[in-house]
Amino acid sequence: MKKLPLLLFIGLISVSAFGQNDRQQLDDTETAFISTLASRGQKAAFLSVLADDAVMFHNGPTRARDYWTGRQDSPLLLTRTQAFSDVSSNGQLGYTTGSWRTATREKDPVYKYGEYVTIWERRQKTGFRVVLDMVTIHPPYQPGEVKKMSISPNRSVDVNKKGYSATNSAMRFLGLGAGGGNLATAYEFSSQDDVRLIVDFLPPILGKKRVLTEAKEYKSLIVPSNLAIYQSGDMAYFWHPCSYDNSVEGTENGNCLHIMKLRKKQWWIVFSMFARQESEAPPVLRTKEGDSSKKPPVH
Repeated sequence: MKKLPLLLFIGLISVSAFGQNDRQQLDDTETAFISTLASRGQKAAFLSVLADDAVMFHNGPTRARDYWTGRQDSPLLLTRTQAFSDVSSNGQLGYTTGSWRTATREKDPVYKYGEYVTIWERRQKTGFRVVLDMVTIHPPYQPGEVKKMSISPNRSVDVNKKGYSATNSAMRFLGLGAGGGNLATAYEFSSQDDVRLIVDFLPPILGKKRVLTEAKEYKSLIVPSNLAIYQSGDMAYFWHPCSYDNSVEGTENGNCLHIMKLRKKQWWIVFSMFARQESEAPPVLRTKEGDSSKKPPVH
C-alpha cells in the first residue's frame, strides 16, 4: 500500500460563482455513489468518484485510488445513510457525513457500524469528486438516540470577498487543545452551537453543549508540526496526525479532521472527526493514584 507523505500545505481552491442548488448537486452525487455501492460493490463505487489526489486513512494517510486499484473488491455490502451535507459559498467545496454499515448480504445481520465524512471538490468537467474520506466504528445505537441528538445547523453564508485565511484560526484551535487543559477549551472558543464531533466507539456527538462535555475527557498531547489545510469561499478543512490522553482509555493515537466555516469574518470549527489507529496493544490506563494498568481493547 502506498502511503501519502504528510507535508505542511495550504491550498486555496479557485473561486467561481454557482447557484443555490450546489448542495442539491452534492446530495445527488452522493446518492448516485450510494446506489453504485449497492449495485457494483465498493471498489467500483469508490473508483467512480475518487479524484486522482484523493486521500483516505488506514492508520495513516493513503492515496485512495492506489488503495482501491490494488485490492480485490470486498464481499461485504456497504450501505451509507447521509445525515448532513454542506457546500462552500462559491460551490467549489463540500462535505457529507452520516452512518455506514456492512453486512455479508442485504438481509443478513449487520457486521459493522460506524460514521463517515467525505469531502468533495468540484472538478472541471467531472463535477464533485471525492478528495478525502474518513470513517470511525461504533456499536449500533437506537433510533431514539438519533432524535435526541438533532441540532439546527447554521446555514449562514459569508462569500469571503476579502479572502480571510483559516490558517490562524486552525492553529489557534490546535494550540488551545494542547495548552495544558483539555479539548473542551479549544471547542469553547472555536465552535458554535451546531458543531459535530465524531469519535470511535460512540454515536455522533452533536451540539456544542454535548461536545464540551465529551471533550473534557481528552487532552491533546501534541501540537502537530505538519498539517494539510485547504479552503475555498467560506469553507476550510485541515487534517493531521493526533495523539490524545483519554481519561477513560489512556493514550490514543490516530488521525484528525476538522471542517471550518467563515461566519461574520471569523472561522469556526463545525465538524471534527478523530479516527483511532488500529493497534494490537491495549491502551494504558492512568488511575487517580498515578498507577497504570491494562485494559482490553474494545472490539
